[in-house]
Amino acid sequence: MDPGLGKGRGVEQTERARAAFTRAGVRRGVRAALAITIGLMPFGLVVGMVADARGLSLLETLLMSGLTFAGTSQLVALELWSDPAPVLAATLAALVINLRLAPMGAALAPLLDRLHGFRLWGTLATLVDNSFALTIAEMRAGRRDAGFLLGAGLTMWGNWMLMCGLGHSFGAVLRLPAGHPVFFAGIATLLAILVPIWRGRGDLLPWGVAGAVALAAQGAGLGAPWPVLAGAMAGAAAGAARDFRREGGGREGGAKGGGMTLRWDVLAAILGMAAATYLCRAGGYAVLRMLRPPRFVQAMLQHMPGAIFMAFLAPTLANGGWGAWLAAAATVAVQAAFGRLAVSIAAGVAALWLFRVAAGGL
Repeated sequence: MDPGLGKGRGVEQTERARAAFTRAGVRRGVRAALAITIGLMPFGLVVGMVADARGLSLLETLLMSGLTFAGTSQLVALELWSDPAPVLAATLAALVINLRLAPMGAALAPLLDRLHGFRLWGTLATLVDNSFALTIAEMRAGRRDAGFLLGAGLTMWGNWMLMCGLGHSFGAVLRLPAGHPVFFAGIATLLAILVPIWRGRGDLLPWGVAGAVALAAQGAGLGAPWPVLAGAMAGAAAGAARDFRREGGGREGGAKGGGMTLRWDVLAAILGMAAATYLCRAGGYAVLRMLRPPRFVQAMLQHMPGAIFMAFLAPTLANGGWGAWLAAAATVAVQAAFGRLAVSIAAGVAALWLFRVAAGGL
């Protein structure tokens, strides 16, 4: 049975009362994030190189990366890039692709409910997939310090800015072929983080449903973010329904830009992307704060973290073939055995590289 069900409001209020925001939590978040920054490095380099190829200046690239801080939506927007900058298309791309962040903010409500002002809304501005997963693992370990989320997010943001800047500056030198094993580091990071989130056999149903529905949505031709959203919602609902049954029925391109040039059309597109992304990051929590959901929705939120990641990972691994599945197994096995994220990420990348060498495809 999910631990979130069957508890009275008094217990829920006590859990929220334990939530804090401390400097120690920030430092702990920084240390945790440093262990997985290797997973963000290749992605940041790619975004920087693509931005350079699309004609963005270094200043424009850094503004986009710093204000949006959402790699997939940045890549999609850059694929749509034209001259003048596609303000509406870039904004819509950021909104649709980053919708997955809305349920993440809602799932962090027990951690965030006692915060106000900049500590609350500023912390949500740093929310990304990996900082969310690290924070959920921290909460499952009984530690409720919102400073951890801010520390992890800021560390990843700093790494992201550095890598995007390097990718732009050295694009011609750092190019790697599409599908190179080093790009598996991002997937390996999420897989390694899933290990401490796992709570036992009870997670098999919601995680399995999330992955299956995401694969079905992708097979039906739906593009991002719909497979992830459909899988996450279906998996969380399946877990909540199971828990309620156990409770007896439920209870309450273009010319290259100069290094520091900034064009108004590009700035407008960047600001649109940043606004859309922040709306996704803060919107889910804001709605939850104003309108307390029914118990079934609260139960869904208990299962949402793992479901979100399984819905993302299942189609990605399926597209990667047997080598990706082998690398995923290596990542999870090493993380379960040693509990070292950096080592697990390296193991996943190495496993995929060895598979490609053996298959003669590298």
